[in-house]
Amino acid sequence: MDQVLEYGYAFGPEGNALKHKFLMSAVTTGGSAVSYSTGGHNHHPITDYLLPFQQSGLMCGMRWLPPFVVYGYHSVADPEYLKMKGQQYRRLLTALRDEELTPQQLHNATYLTDLLKEL
Repeated sequence: MDQVLEYGYAFGPEGNALKHKFLMSAVTTGGSAVSYSTGGHNHHPITDYLLPFQQSGLMCGMRWLPPFVVYGYHSVADPEYLKMKGQQYRRLLTALRDEELTPQQLHNATYLTDLLKEL
């Protein structure tokens, strides 16, 4: 990541290689969604932990997208659940590629999976 986010390439007076490109995190957690809340074990939503990535992208003129999150990954025993999550991820990437989601929808969503109902 350090090589890509180099001054003069990704940011700075002539650094515009990443400008207007999308930046999205795909994250798996060991904890549940409840544990990643203000009242949970981690005391913060997962989006708080992604703020440094968001800020780096904004410094480079990138368009930050809401994250795709799979909670409690280490305790998932059902292969069909993982298959479903993979299908959701693929559907959302296809929607992004094909511009099926408006900039306003992307801006208003907390998580990328919130937008599945829009597709």
